[in-house]
Amino acid sequence: MARLVAAGSALALAAILVAVGDAWAHGALRSSVPAAGSHLDRVPHEIRLTFNENAERAFTRITLIGADGKTVPTGPVTIPSDSPRVAFATIGAHLAPGIYTVQWQFAGRDAHPVRGNFKFTIAPGASVDTSGAATTAADTASPHHPPTSIPDSPDPGAFDAGSPLFVVVRWLTLIATFGIVGAVAFRYAVIGRMSRAGTAAGLSLLEPALARASALGIGASILLILTAVARLLAQSVAMHGASGMFDSSAVGSMITMTLWGKAWMLQVLAAVTAGVGFVAVRRGRFGGWAMVWIAALAVALSLALSGHAPATPGWSGVAVTADTLHVLGAAGWLGSLFFVVFAGITSAKGMAPELRGPAVADLIDSFSPTALVFAGLATLTGVTSALLHLRHLDALWTSDYGRTLLIKLAVLSIVAGTGAYNWLRVRPTLGNDVGTQRIRRSARVEILVAAIALAVTSVLVATATPASGMSGMP
Repeated sequence: MARLVAAGSALALAAILVAVGDAWAHGALRSSVPAAGSHLDRVPHEIRLTFNENAERAFTRITLIGADGKTVPTGPVTIPSDSPRVAFATIGAHLAPGIYTVQWQFAGRDAHPVRGNFKFTIAPGASVDTSGAATTAADTASPHHPPTSIPDSPDPGAFDAGSPLFVVVRWLTLIATFGIVGAVAFRYAVIGRMSRAGTAAGLSLLEPALARASALGIGASILLILTAVARLLAQSVAMHGASGMFDSSAVGSMITMTLWGKAWMLQVLAAVTAGVGFVAVRRGRFGGWAMVWIAALAVALSLALSGHAPATPGWSGVAVTADTLHVLGAAGWLGSLFFVVFAGITSAKGMAPELRGPAVADLIDSFSPTALVFAGLATLTGVTSALLHLRHLDALWTSDYGRTLLIKLAVLSIVAGTGAYNWLRVRPTLGNDVGTQRIRRSARVEILVAAIALAVTSVLVATATPASGMSGMP
């Protein structure tokens, strides 16, 4: 069984590399004035860009480069309040005939940067265009991101949301999140159910299992804090380039002026709260679990707010709710399994031989029905999110997002198959040390494959959705 799972997991990882291609970006430039490649007989007064989704003001930049390679002065980037997909900058100098390059960068509410450039030519003797020089007060609703240089683009090697290091950071963030949410599910669902059962063996396992769970929870909280710092630095590099990653004004604006930044602050607060709660539990203050419970909800929401959901056209509220519940369901299922193995079964090693086997049997009996509930919640909300992001069934196999989602489903089917094997073949053998060894081995395999599923998810959230208007169709 373990060899089959390992082989399937290896194939899944290989498929990830083949299927996702280069479709990392979520947004796209739909049109521009002047148009790309145009030859103008009138000198433009502004650069106006129209994107396929609402642009975050703090992430949007427009730079005009003259034929001599020098930057042409432009006004601040403006996003009209009644046209959030449009960004423009007035040109602050007269343009002589020649070839000009427009460099642009923007990001939607999911904060995944997209950048590019195009050229236009002003013909000799061109007249000055004054048709739209006036800008209404409504167009200047709020200040813009402090000006910084735009990273070179398009550059296939540039650091962005799809870069392997960024994927690893997101993967570790998911692991830490599953650790915090899984600890809560283990405490209230698994241990709570076992406590209500009230068997002597089960009750003797409660205290050591919860103590170990709180220690593991502290580790998950620390990991989430570290990955939050790494995410901030990675996002800054993606937005501002390596030279501007520590620019305090740019980073400060990114945190305070965007939804991504607010979600990041919520995640940091949740991680700190969870850590304090776990420490309180370690010191015998079991009210600390209430802090961890609140932190678990907050961190699940923070992931939903910094992913695809807020950029879902017309359905952002439903998408955020579905993604939040999806994180809670998946982490309640697979995260609590981690604690069953490394907090519950591991703690049972120190028990008397006559209690060890029955205690593990009680633990698994308490975990199994709660796992079904959490897995059902994850499935229901996952289907909801897929419908919102795919919009059409054929996008499941014709878009990069859909193909990556199929890979995730394939890996999760291995997880589910392993769980079914544990339920049907291993669970009936529990009650002695032989059964304990079997469930420990098979559950560890299930956890390993679950970690691979999280790696696929880390790729999926950086892949363009068909609903975003840039589906990655071949």
